[in-house]
Amino acid sequence: MNPRPCGPQPHALSPETAIEATEPHPEYKLGTTIVEALFNNGHEAYFVGGYCRDLMLGLKPKDIDIAASAQGEVVEQILREAGIEVAVVAAAEAYPVVVAKLGHSQIEIATFRKDVYEDTTDTSRRPDQMLPGTLLDDAERRDLTINSLYFNPLTSEMHDPTGYAISDLESKTIRFIGDAIERILQDRVRILRAVRFKHRFGFEFDPQTKQALIDLRQELFNIKGKDRIGVGSNWLFEHPY
Repeated sequence: MNPRPCGPQPHALSPETAIEATEPHPEYKLGTTIVEALFNNGHEAYFVGGYCRDLMLGLKPKDIDIAASAQGEVVEQILREAGIEVAVVAAAEAYPVVVAKLGHSQIEIATFRKDVYEDTTDTSRRPDQMLPGTLLDDAERRDLTINSLYFNPLTSEMHDPTGYAISDLESKTIRFIGDAIERILQDRVRILRAVRFKHRFGFEFDPQTKQALIDLRQELFNIKGKDRIGVGSNWLFEHPY
């Protein structure tokens, strides 16, 4: 990737977008309560991923997920003290996901982490190590720049740690975070995710991303199960050059 076009300074949402962030989303009140409780106890916490992307695109966001600097057991304790019902899901032993519930609303809270892949021939899709991380580490482990935004509902600020997400949304660009080849070999399903997001939003590929997808299209055959079926594989084999 080229040098970041903008730094990790938070991006203030327009008043119109800030209003769209709050209504009418069934999980927004619970999510804001969680973020406030964690910040009040000295931790960072943000809405992350698809919610942020869709909000910036003017679409109605779906589920809210939260990423936080606090470890799972700390998140659990803080939320219980705030009167929020919680459960812990051992999705990753070192970094369990905390699930918060309020009525019919449910939100997952994951800890910032850094994923380390030591063997790119391994097709299991799981990192070899999951280490404590910063906000930037957490953003850089994600697949595409457009999925690496973090929203603070308390300040209506959007954080773009990689420095690419907002500009790529504005230019309608699909770009892998970091080295595209490396990112694909860490998890071959990212090939399909990139193509599906392109078709879903009508975006275009960044040149490095497009070339990596074409060069590594045979890796689709190393994807286990039904994940490789669909529009992603069709596009790749219709574009051999």
